[in-house]
Amino acid sequence: RAKVVGARTGHVEGDDLVVDLTMAKALGGAGDKGKTNPEELFAAGYGACFQSAMNASAASMKITMPKKPEDSIVDTTVHLVGDMKKLDMGIRVEMKVRVKGLSDEEVQKVVNKAKEVCPYSRATKGNVTTTIEVVKFGEGGGSKGSEGSKGADSSKGSEGEVDGVRPKGHSDYQ
Repeated sequence: RAKVVGARTGHVEGDDLVVDLTMAKALGGAGDKGKTNPEELFAAGYGACFQSAMNASAASMKITMPKKPEDSIVDTTVHLVGDMKKLDMGIRVEMKVRVKGLSDEEVQKVVNKAKEVCPYSRATKGNVTTTIEVVKFGEGGGSKGSEGSKGADSSKGSEGEVDGVRPKGHSDYQ
């Protein structure tokens, strides 16, 4: 549950959450420190849910995930796409998955199974272009200092499709 007052520059309250929102820089806002935006919240929710699905998937396949939380990282970026003026908007998701101590093949097996069971993956399948890349642990950033889940990124990015569907007429915001 979440109650929102004030849209993208407002305030969100939930049973266990109180957060102020700011308009993302990519949308012409200030991107105020200490505040968040809907895309960042979606990235956090999807990333956490996907990582839980990875853990459950690995256990079902008898693959042992690392014991330390910082040894398994899902770095999620949510891009706004479409044409705001035409009210034709959507999102595109990119994930980079790093797991210390597993081979690329093992991580890919876990990711493939997680895509089948993650509630966010199921909800977005066929509607949101999602790319998931397995990256060697220690490459391309990590959980601290990474800009991966800041949301509302206006860059072009890749056109890769996991679900084989990209919403017609959508392009990243300029």
